[in-house]
Amino acid sequence: MSTQKETKWFERYKIFFRIIVMGVMLSCVIFSLILPNETDYYFEVSKEQSAKTENVKDELLYEGSFEWIKSTGEHVAIALPGRLDIPRGEVVVLESRIPEDFVETAIILRSSQQDVRIFIGGELRVDYNTVHSRPVGSQTTSRYVICKTGREDAGAMLRIETRSDATEYSGVVNEVFACDKMDFWLYIYKQYGADVFFGLFLIFIGIFTIGVSICLTIGFKGEYDLEFIGWCVLLVGGWLLGESKLRQLMVDNSSVLSNLCFIIIMLAPVPLMIFLNGIQNGRYRKWFRTISFLAYANFGLSCFLQICNLVDFVDDIFVSHIILVISFFVVLATFFVDARRGFIREYKGICFGMLCLMISVIIEVIMMYMMTVVSGMIVTIGVLIFVGTAFIKTVKDIRSRERKKQEERLNEQRKQSETMSMQMIQTLSNTLEAKDEYTRGHSRRVADYSVLIARRLGMSEEQVAKLHYAASLHDIGKIGVPDIILNKPTRLSDEEYTIIKKHTTIGADILKNVELITFTEKVARYHHERYDGKGYPEGLSGEEIPYEARIVALADSFDAMNSKRIYRNPLSKEAVREEIVKNAGKQFDPEMVTCFLELFDEGAFEKGNVPENDVAAGDSEGQSLLAENMEANKLLSMVMETMNSTSKGEGIDFLTKLPTRVYGEQQIIQKMKEGGGVLVFVDMDNLKKINDIHGHRAGDEALQCVGEVLSSLTENGVACRIGGDEFLLYIPTADRECVTGLLNQAMQHFEQKKKEKIQIQGASLSMGICKCAPGDDFQEVLSKADKALYHVKHQGKNGYHWYYEQKNEFLADSAAIDIEKLMESIRQSGSYDGAMEVEYREFAKLYEYLGKVCERYKHTCHVALITLDVKAEETIYIDDIEQAMHEMEIAIRENIRNVDICTRYSSMQFLVVLLEAGQQNIDPIMQRIFMRFHKICQNTKFSPDYESRSMNR
Repeated sequence: MSTQKETKWFERYKIFFRIIVMGVMLSCVIFSLILPNETDYYFEVSKEQSAKTENVKDELLYEGSFEWIKSTGEHVAIALPGRLDIPRGEVVVLESRIPEDFVETAIILRSSQQDVRIFIGGELRVDYNTVHSRPVGSQTTSRYVICKTGREDAGAMLRIETRSDATEYSGVVNEVFACDKMDFWLYIYKQYGADVFFGLFLIFIGIFTIGVSICLTIGFKGEYDLEFIGWCVLLVGGWLLGESKLRQLMVDNSSVLSNLCFIIIMLAPVPLMIFLNGIQNGRYRKWFRTISFLAYANFGLSCFLQICNLVDFVDDIFVSHIILVISFFVVLATFFVDARRGFIREYKGICFGMLCLMISVIIEVIMMYMMTVVSGMIVTIGVLIFVGTAFIKTVKDIRSRERKKQEERLNEQRKQSETMSMQMIQTLSNTLEAKDEYTRGHSRRVADYSVLIARRLGMSEEQVAKLHYAASLHDIGKIGVPDIILNKPTRLSDEEYTIIKKHTTIGADILKNVELITFTEKVARYHHERYDGKGYPEGLSGEEIPYEARIVALADSFDAMNSKRIYRNPLSKEAVREEIVKNAGKQFDPEMVTCFLELFDEGAFEKGNVPENDVAAGDSEGQSLLAENMEANKLLSMVMETMNSTSKGEGIDFLTKLPTRVYGEQQIIQKMKEGGGVLVFVDMDNLKKINDIHGHRAGDEALQCVGEVLSSLTENGVACRIGGDEFLLYIPTADRECVTGLLNQAMQHFEQKKKEKIQIQGASLSMGICKCAPGDDFQEVLSKADKALYHVKHQGKNGYHWYYEQKNEFLADSAAIDIEKLMESIRQSGSYDGAMEVEYREFAKLYEYLGKVCERYKHTCHVALITLDVKAEETIYIDDIEQAMHEMEIAIRENIRNVDICTRYSSMQFLVVLLEAGQQNIDPIMQRIFMRFHKICQNTKFSPDYESRSMNR
């Protein structure tokens, strides 16, 4: 079985053990509540009488002598305590004449799993048999049987009958006490009360240990096997209480507690095995799993036999003891093996504690078989030593786990810092090169070339990894050089050349306080120094120039000659080689030139042969070393300080100079929180038509005009472009008249700009307006403004509309469209010349096509304009209109044919083209449509009407 499967087995054992223990405890409680009491009075037959005597054992014992009456009738004098040689299940009869001076209040006899009957003067006083009070099984529980007596019983014949179904207790006769019951219990408490104290103490320790384990599991988010030590201690404590001679004083039904003792012995190996499996890291899980399986099997089988009244717990308890002994031997064997393998150092304290526990338990078990139960002090001492060593081991484990977690967190932070720094280096390189398209990829190539040269020179992989990152940042100082100089296509002036040379010192200043790599700052500062001392910025020569900077200088010059520049094409291979050779000892280190030429002649620098980022991606050791010295925050701070001016343009749409959607919406949401206002959803109409006819540059000019117009309205408000031809405008005022004036002003401003640019004449502005209050949801307000814009679109565009109620007069006016003019307009739109609006094209094409078909084949075709009127004095909202129009569309589609055509014409009108319908059928078709509409539309404010005309020309 695999390790993973073995681990799953133990996890199941843990769960199974918890379920069993909880079930046993619950059963004990239930049985204690529902089963009859086994108190003294339950078994008494005679009336209560009382007397008093001294609390001394000799005085508490019965003074009379006893005779054993054999089954043959023979009388044999015997001394108590003792054991008679009789078979199992046979009744032992003892008789004695009570002394004449007898004045005691009780005669007490201990039942050792025996049925007991006590007669005085031929009268049955006590009949102790737990057949009706024990949960299961056939054997009576051991306890003290008390028979109440009095002065009047003096001289009477005392007869005691005992019987046991247990082989080891058959024929056992115990001492008989004659004294006051309270005196007797005081004597028993003095003799055996310690085991109760130790039992309760161990139960407390067990519960405490389990509680601590649970808290540790929750607090430190890890599983601690200390819990199962707690279960072990809890079981030992329960066993001491169950075996105590005072148990009948602790519970009403001592049979339940007695059976619990046997169950504890059966289950004891399980938590011990689980704990040791965790301590020994699962090295012997197969052995421990076998022991646990045997314990569970013994528990199940014993419970089955007891319930079926076949074999009682006491009769097969030796099996549990054998399993317990085997467990101890297995534990000792694992200790021995681990000692030889050196593993025992990991848990030597636990080993010592376990040995102490085993020795103490063995002593207690031996004493139990010798019919002498000690106070429990020995096993308690063993348990405390074991628990103490377990706690010490747990504390060490917690420290170790926390230390490991801390190391993992540090490693994770180091990896994150490393990843961030590597990404930052790449981003910085890309940022530098983005300023000039001709140098894009320059830093990466220089880094790759430097790696090839460094390896050929014999540098270690650790140094090569550092050089790769340093070379990636060699031109970081160009961040501080103006773009106009970097991208100048002609020869630089002396002043400009002086400025561009400053990139070496600017880069060094950025990197000087960052311990990213020890020589990063030197590479940035000195990679333009020459070997002959004629370089810049300091004019160093020969060995004065840092070794790494000389490598990068050679790689940098090679890439410059091998790449296209704004003022020239790349040099040929021959020219590059000649230039490098000519400058050996002048610009470049001659030793490095020799290595370079070897690589060059081998083709190592040719495209496809250069291993890109092989160090950054593959050398984990180099990365780890780098991560230890990284100070990414310092580097980032310096770079951001240098690039501060470029960050000002972030979040601005390049074309319209308005904020982008993300930044604009954030500003609008903030404004909405501060106070009420209005949100205007602006759409520039006919952008696609302008792009199709006049080109995208004209469309861009139109969008720029919109940006300028909206910017003029944002003295206290916010305007942004949300994409394409859509914009948002927020005006922080609730005054409708003021807003209306601003929008009219904006539309007039836009019309004025259109006159200045003939190509954007087809553009117009449509606006949907929604009023908002502090706390309103932005998305909900935006949705309402969009609906208002949609209404404007269907009213013919080039206007604005508020998301408020609409009076029916306005709607009636908008709906009162001359169908003759409409048809003429569509007819004229049929000859498509590219200037018509997109949404009308398809309908116009179909209209033109059907008109020609009808004319050619003498078909009849009718156009019906369906309008939703609003009843007088009714107030409606855009949402109501849209719902009603949706329901009208359903009604139309269900009542026209597939050859007919339907399209929405305006916000409250549909156009329907009916082919070969016949004039006489138009009205029935419309009535069916209206009946269906009234059936599905719940809003009674709308009243549909129609007009129709023939398409035949």
